[in-house]
Amino acid sequence: MKLSDIRVVYKAIRVGCSVVWFYGRCRFYLHRKPIEYRLEQSSRWAKTLLHHLSIHLNIQPNDQSIDSIGPGLYVANHLSWVDILVIHAYRPSIFISKSEVLEWPVFGKIAHTCGVIFVNRESKKSMLNSIERASQYLRQGMSVAVFPEGTSTDGTQPIQFKSNFFTSAIASDSKVFPLALQYIDQHSKERSKDILYFADQTFINSLIDILKLNAVIAKLHKLEHMHSVGLNRKTLAQVIQLRIQLDLDRSLPASP
Repeated sequence: MKLSDIRVVYKAIRVGCSVVWFYGRCRFYLHRKPIEYRLEQSSRWAKTLLHHLSIHLNIQPNDQSIDSIGPGLYVANHLSWVDILVIHAYRPSIFISKSEVLEWPVFGKIAHTCGVIFVNRESKKSMLNSIERASQYLRQGMSVAVFPEGTSTDGTQPIQFKSNFFTSAIASDSKVFPLALQYIDQHSKERSKDILYFADQTFINSLIDILKLNAVIAKLHKLEHMHSVGLNRKTLAQVIQLRIQLDLDRSLPASP
């Protein structure tokens, strides 16, 4: 067996053990704890998983003041399932996810315990209920994270934000924190394509690709937050989308 293969197996074992350990905590312990505690614990776990996957979080600017980190609605472009770990490691948040995730073995239970809001985007009632739940969490002083594109992409096309969940920020009079996210190969300094998760790729194939990577930098650029007062959801979505897109256009390195 090659050294590179041994490294992949070792990383897979560490990731697997970490997932099983946290699943056990969710099933037998964390579900009885307040949501704030669950978010704190799952944020720590996200940092551990990123470490096991050799993904290094780089936050710019490195400002950890209250005004810089929330609470509020965190909005980002969507490239991979890893995005959830990156943002959650940076800011413990309630995530909004497609309803199918609830049925996933192991990860469905973890997501449910961590307060994920599940939405069926084909159901207007489900969408409205999810927006209201997000608004309630924001009113309680917690952070909510959403990927308004609704799906992950390869990052080569202009982002297109749907405006539905911006309603929750307006209804709760919350700040909106735009996040521009990209993944850079630590050695080549080019965009990492193997970390992307989109189209018809399966989760297992994506995980294997990521385990094979030596080192990746998850570059998270925090843009200045916006107040939602006086704006409608479509205008707010368009402004945030433009700001993130302009930042990505300025900072994205060439793809290999």
